Amino acid sequence: MTVKPSAQNPHLAEPLVIGDAVYHLADHTPMMVQYLTMKANYPQALLLYRMGDFYELFFDDAKRAAQILDITLTRRGTDKAGNTIAMAGVPFHAADSYMARLIAAGQTVVVCEQIDESATTNANNTSNAPTMGDKQKKDKSKSAAGSIMRREVVKTLTAGTITDDALIAPNHTPTVVAIDIDIPKSNSKQAVQAAISQMDLAAGTLTTQTLNASSNNSHDDIENLQTQMLTVLARFAPSECIVSEALGDNIGSTDTDWLLWLRQNLDCPIIEVAANDFHREHASATLCQQFEVQRLDGFGISDAPLAQSSCAALIHYARQTQQRHVPQVNQLIVEYNDDYLVIDANSQQNLELFTPVSSNGTSLISVLNHCQTPMGRRLLVQQMKRPLRQHTRINLRLDAITNLLQTDNQSDENKQVNENLENNSLVSSLRETLNTIGDIERISSRIGLMSAKPRDLRKLADGIASSAQLNTLLINAGISHEQAGLLPMLMQQLPAQLPAVQSVAELIERAIIAEPPAHIRDGGMLATGYDAEFDRLTHLHDNIQVTLDEMVERARQESQLPSLKVGFNKVSGFYFELPKMQAKNAPAHFIRRQTLKSSERFITDELKQVETEYLSAQSLALTREKQLYHELLTILSSHLAELQQLSAAIAQIDVLSNWAQLATIYNWQRPVMNNNSENTNRSNTGSQ
Repeated sequence: MTVKPSAQNPHLAEPLVIGDAVYHLADHTPMMVQYLTMKANYPQALLLYRMGDFYELFFDDAKRAAQILDITLTRRGTDKAGNTIAMAGVPFHAADSYMARLIAAGQTVVVCEQIDESATTNANNTSNAPTMGDKQKKDKSKSAAGSIMRREVVKTLTAGTITDDALIAPNHTPTVVAIDIDIPKSNSKQAVQAAISQMDLAAGTLTTQTLNASSNNSHDDIENLQTQMLTVLARFAPSECIVSEALGDNIGSTDTDWLLWLRQNLDCPIIEVAANDFHREHASATLCQQFEVQRLDGFGISDAPLAQSSCAALIHYARQTQQRHVPQVNQLIVEYNDDYLVIDANSQQNLELFTPVSSNGTSLISVLNHCQTPMGRRLLVQQMKRPLRQHTRINLRLDAITNLLQTDNQSDENKQVNENLENNSLVSSLRETLNTIGDIERISSRIGLMSAKPRDLRKLADGIASSAQLNTLLINAGISHEQAGLLPMLMQQLPAQLPAVQSVAELIERAIIAEPPAHIRDGGMLATGYDAEFDRLTHLHDNIQVTLDEMVERARQESQLPSLKVGFNKVSGFYFELPKMQAKNAPAHFIRRQTLKSSERFITDELKQVETEYLSAQSLALTREKQLYHELLTILSSHLAELQQLSAAIAQIDVLSNWAQLATIYNWQRPVMNNNSENTNRSNTGSQ
């Protein structure tokens, strides 16, 4: 949102209610009116308000942040009524670590930035940009009254929607779930239904499951439904949960306070959002718009209104928190209990699948998860939470692992497989290559959100190059994308079969330097030769000393002034300097600027022109570079689907090679699946 300066706000006399506090805007300065007007839109969140090199918090926000972050709580004077304005702040350049701690403490963080209107205007309307030689206009980012700078909320950071690696804890996958419950009226015989949908913003996926109580709606039936819900929530492991603000008012025939029940059983923040976000009549249109389709028939939820409404609520929530559309969310997965072996929360804990019971214990995932890429590590966790029940899908994975191991054994039948792993076998070569690939999944998400940094793009290009090596390794091992099986299917999603991915890498190679800066704010990320106009501006700025040296040498020769020097300071700009004895011989076109004790300083029209062009070049080059970078992200975002395919394929290959290595190290044998009720599976003949 954008907040206009207070001088243009006609409602200063009206009190402003934020939570339990009432503020009289007439008692506050224009800047605090701007802050309070903005804060009123986010009463439950912590608003980080940019002021120069700091993000400041005020009033109750300052007190909460100071307690969580253990920072100094100070004050920004008092208002006109004598009330103290509490204040706390964090440095802009170190803000990520503070934001991460606030989010980990369950807070929602709203980031408000100062907006440079002149830069925005230039980016949106390049025809109005100043040209070389024009004097730079003064900054217009302040209001017409000259009182305060314009500010906008640029993003909302919540536990389930963050995508920046600097804000995400290691081995954690931020997700948000939406829960919609259809509670029939007291005299209705209709069964209670619930849908739980999960959004992984970084992976671009929506996953949903619909649950039902029996038609009796008895106490036992409701408890059974709640048990099903807890099992699904244990599998989803959300970072936060959103529900309709109307949920707490709708008890109906169940006599159950569902909002209270959720708060008692979930250990993540529960956010109440507008009831309209869960509107069932509009949900289908929201999803069709998001997935760019006319109907939802192909997604498996056309007859599931609760699944539609909960997924639509997640789309609304993502757009609100990111302050933009979320094109990377383009996959919808419908889950059913019959698809997986159901493992409830208690069983997960007792089996120590993901967390040990004791502080010095060992979880199963820590023993098994040696995947080499971030995408692979996350996928293995997802697969362990969803053990397959369909033999066809199980055997598809087992066949792929067998192929990897057989290829290793065929490479040298006289050597043990453990030795193969140490001597460039297929598995070890794959894992060495995988280890060089960055988090393509999250980088792709940030491209979709237009928040990817230059180093993200460099990692993406390097990762694409490494993933091409995976294809070469598999081909050399005798595996082709034209064959049947899981590995050939995955090879079809590697760069060799995806020209769009190859073009992405080529574009980044042309555009971004080998070692780019961490941020775009100071420029310096674009490569020479990518854009001719940018190169011209950069050359003019970077070679100013050569230009000045040539100018002063020419003036010495023309005017017979051997002691002539050229200099620069922030007050006078560029100037010529002559000793007192030679100053009287200065040519007529030399204009006296400053008299010093032992010298005189002059300017000329030509020197002033060079100064103007130099100062313009620096500003224009940075504006041009940021504009080009934004255009680059826009181009890359048109290939999100292909990048997500690549990321998913790399993750699967990583998980399969991880299982192959474990099978080799521990001498595991392939299980034989059958449908007999008796235990007729082959016993494990390998060493224990």
